[in-house]
Amino acid sequence: IKKEAVAITIDKASTDVDILSVVAYYIDCFIGRPESEYRDDELYLESQRLIISSPVPDEYKIAPRWRVGLLSKNPIGSKAPNVLFYDTDGNASDLYSQVMPCVVVFANSECLQCHEELTQFSAELGQMRQLGWNVIVVYLDGIIPVYAVEAKSVLLYADVDNYILENDVYVVRRLPSVYLLDREMRIVRKELRLRDVVEAVR
Repeated sequence: IKKEAVAITIDKASTDVDILSVVAYYIDCFIGRPESEYRDDELYLESQRLIISSPVPDEYKIAPRWRVGLLSKNPIGSKAPNVLFYDTDGNASDLYSQVMPCVVVFANSECLQCHEELTQFSAELGQMRQLGWNVIVVYLDGIIPVYAVEAKSVLLYADVDNYILENDVYVVRRLPSVYLLDREMRIVRKELRLRDVVEAVR
């Protein structure tokens, strides 16, 4: 029903680019953003493809084409890409050498939301480790902040030379952003909010 409703709405709006722009904006806000309660990656991807196939001028298809490429990366069930890290002691490591299953949290050292959420859910992440999940936090700017070093519930890593974002290895549309990997290093869930992680694992 939702898919049909979105398809009908885009089809009717495609005759007027101003209306379509408004429709596209609300699609982005409500079903596209990782933090939205109504997030639906499959429906969002389909909506972008519908806009691309609509009769609107090509300049209105640039962003949807980019989003389709972005959202098609790291599909659920695929093997997680390997990446290199530096740990708190400056030693090189990589994702494939980590114990699985694994909770990978992508963050940034200057991100206030990252600081707030990682501090708020520190106990829950510690409980996940007790349940057999490895929990690591990867700082995409290559800097592990002081507050994070004091955390005992997670392993902390710094991205090597901003490799992850510059090479689009992982889709990270919000910070912090969480990926869940199973014992075979397959992606189970992606771009989760920290508050949704514990519930997703149950």
